[in-house]
Amino acid sequence: MSKYIYVNSDERMNHFERNFYNKKNINEHPQKPFFDQLVSILTPETSFFEIGCGHGRIFNFAKKHIKEYVGVEPDIERFKVCENLLKNDTDTNHDKFQFFNSFSNEYIKENPTKKFDVVCISHVIQHVSTYTVVNILNDAFNLLNDNGKLILSTTCTPREIFTYDKLCISDTPRNFNNYCFYNQTNKGLPVHTFTKESLFVYLQKFEIKYYEQYQFIRRDKLDWFCKTFFTSQNEIINIGQSQFVICEKPVIN
Repeated sequence: MSKYIYVNSDERMNHFERNFYNKKNINEHPQKPFFDQLVSILTPETSFFEIGCGHGRIFNFAKKHIKEYVGVEPDIERFKVCENLLKNDTDTNHDKFQFFNSFSNEYIKENPTKKFDVVCISHVIQHVSTYTVVNILNDAFNLLNDNGKLILSTTCTPREIFTYDKLCISDTPRNFNNYCFYNQTNKGLPVHTFTKESLFVYLQKFEIKYYEQYQFIRRDKLDWFCKTFFTSQNEIINIGQSQFVICEKPVIN
């Protein structure tokens, strides 16, 4: 498994998100559709595993709805943020809520029989090589109970693009994979933008139960996105910049 670690500034990403709106309700946060569906599959008895937990945003949202949480985060600085979240949270049962500075495959190796009701992967797979996407989703499959649910969010565009710099917007999957493998983030953040169809190719082990696009581009920002992705307003105006799926692990007889 590629040991790629996401090192881009979270503040930059927060600034980037100001380009989008919630198509269902313009007064609500552009990511609300994702969180609404996430909470719909949680219960007080849910065991929850997150791959790439970042600064603990999903943990903070989900913790009041679930029984158990495990999050893995390979970047040491983000992991420390999550550790501090737990340390300062006096209402949380620390025996049932844990963060690990590791990768999902490492957790599985150390806990081979441990299974969860829900696995969440939020905006992770677009920053890793295509073969790492396969490995991460295999890990998710192996971490789930039978009929357990995967909720996965990632990028969305009208056509699949591989890039790590504006000058490389039409780069090849092979170059993108090599770039991710060597973790050359000094040249730019690697971003793989998925279409609905290209995302579904990676999910063939799962049964897809729900699909939605969200984070639609604000009208006053369309020109910038058109120039950046060499596209037209007609092509992107009704396409969410992000997409998510809720999948189920089928029972294997």
